[in-house]
Amino acid sequence: MDTETFLDYLRKNLVDAETEKKINIQAWVYEPGLPSNIPSVQSAQLETVDKIRLGWETKKVLIANIPWSDWSYQERYRFISNFSKDVSSSDLSDLDRAFDISHTGNNEVLFAWLQQCILKKYDKAYPELENFLVHVGRRKFVAPLFEAMISTEQVQLAKNIYTKARPNYHAVTVGTVDEMLAGK
Repeated sequence: MDTETFLDYLRKNLVDAETEKKINIQAWVYEPGLPSNIPSVQSAQLETVDKIRLGWETKKVLIANIPWSDWSYQERYRFISNFSKDVSSSDLSDLDRAFDISHTGNNEVLFAWLQQCILKKYDKAYPELENFLVHVGRRKFVAPLFEAMISTEQVQLAKNIYTKARPNYHAVTVGTVDEMLAGK
């Protein structure tokens, strides 16, 4: 179904002119970015995770007081993916010792973790990084991890892993990573 057919159906079956204007369908369908009437989503749980992360980063919350085992994967992902530039490789080592994050079974959490490991150069997680990139070919994971290696001047690491991983990737992912590594 193309856009115009969808909009015709929408107008005939689901919304009247007043509702269409209220929803601002024109902006949702045709204008760039997100419309001004996008719903604001609030999560007390994620706000708590943010407070704990900030407390840990500023040494006001001990690792022992991070409720890692009680958190959902979304909470774990939120905690990891929002580390500040002040978090060090040593800090990651402490977290890994406490929660064995490098061996989590959740690919979303592991992706966020491995991205932070690259950015902070926590090389003890690099065997898991290689394993992940060789066995998980989803572009949404692969491209940002290779991008992180390139941006942190770990190009040789990226090339070594890519040599092993490339045969397992879809052509679109191969094209993306080939372009990223071209001339490096």
